[in-house]
Amino acid sequence: MVKVSLDNVQHLGTFVELETHASEKDLNRARTALEHLAHRLGLENPERRSYLELYFAYLRSLPFEDLPPLPPIT
Repeated sequence: MVKVSLDNVQHLGTFVELETHASEKDLNRARTALEHLAHRLGLENPERRSYLELYFAYLRSLPFEDLPPLPPIT
């Protein structure tokens, strides 16, 4: 079984995540099956970074004056 998630992440875009569970001995077969499914769905450019990593990269790309304010320290 494959779990498909569609995530719309503010400032980053829309992402499709394909997830399955497999034993260690079936890992390569499961990975290949997911890659074939992604291809059949027309998904390209797999992204391995987490949303947090992508968000930090987004922040680094902004001019200083456009950075969002930091939350208050409580």
